[in-house]
Amino acid sequence: MNEMTNAPATMPDSTPPHHLYGPSRWPALAVCPRWTGRQAGADAARGSALHERFALAVQGGEVPPAADFFDTNADALASRLRELAGGAPIEVEVLLAVAVPDGAPDLGIYGRADAVWQDGANVHVADLKSVHNPDRDYRPQLLAYASAFFDGEEAVERIYLHTLYADTGELVTEDYTIDEARRLHADNYKRVVEIAGGEVQDGPMQSGWCALCAHFEACAAPREVAVAVRDSLADVPERWGDFSPERKAGFCVLAEAVSKWADAVKKRAAEDAKGGIPIEDETNGIFFGLQQRAGRLAVDTARAWEAVQGILSPEVFKSALDVNQTRLVDALKGAGMKPKEARALVESCGERGAPSVAFVRLASRKEVGA
Repeated sequence: MNEMTNAPATMPDSTPPHHLYGPSRWPALAVCPRWTGRQAGADAARGSALHERFALAVQGGEVPPAADFFDTNADALASRLRELAGGAPIEVEVLLAVAVPDGAPDLGIYGRADAVWQDGANVHVADLKSVHNPDRDYRPQLLAYASAFFDGEEAVERIYLHTLYADTGELVTEDYTIDEARRLHADNYKRVVEIAGGEVQDGPMQSGWCALCAHFEACAAPREVAVAVRDSLADVPERWGDFSPERKAGFCVLAEAVSKWADAVKKRAAEDAKGGIPIEDETNGIFFGLQQRAGRLAVDTARAWEAVQGILSPEVFKSALDVNQTRLVDALKGAGMKPKEARALVESCGERGAPSVAFVRLASRKEVGA
């Protein structure tokens, strides 16, 4: 690792990789005091591999061929980070001790920052995220990392926080004076201390972090939101124009919560269907079950153009392909071709993937397989 000019408070290499209240939990705890991360799974393993690649790329190492657009974006973001540093040495995967504000108890909190560097009186902290979710604010986490530099050997004037998103290729930067950063960090630290001490009595709160919470499927927050929508907000879409921007924003948060609640319900119901447990209300004619669907058709552009160039103009063809094969079928029908012939022509211009099984509402009990 490169040696920082403004030596931060660091932890020995023997320190366990995660603190119970490490900075990576702070963004979720800022919203919901009951939040607990899920156990590591396939997504976590993919994220770790992506971070290892990013760290190697930041240091200018040779990375293997990209497996997907996440890898491609991570490589590009690493290059942009080196440009931002302007030649200043960047440290990666740095284990840092979180600063304890005046008067606060020392919980011994630490965390590992993806990348840090110093440019004179400016300290930069960067963290790579796999997915950009606008309902997740990572500032508490990055400020916690930056706090390790607050009281170093050299005075710091400004803190820069860089959040990088592998799914979109975006790099978002926020900057604060050292006084602003100290104040914000102190507020964040105080909340974590209160949560750790059991002083926060707030119940679970719906947020953009719910899907990553170990308690999500059993949590009361999404269910309470669903009840509120059912009992008092059912006419919101029809009355949309009557509400203020603030109320509309609130309704959007509720809609997201209900959507996540619905996803959890469908997941459980699909598990029942796969296990042969009926999901039905025969009295009211409501039946759910598994239904096989055709695989996705991947249209070969060259083959398709060769087949339709005497029927469609280049402009119509391009417009249709920019959407999907259904649009191409519609364009052929609009040119006078019969629907069955149009579908067959498009089908001949591509390869269809393997069929899939979907959990859907069915028309009759017979379809369930009973």
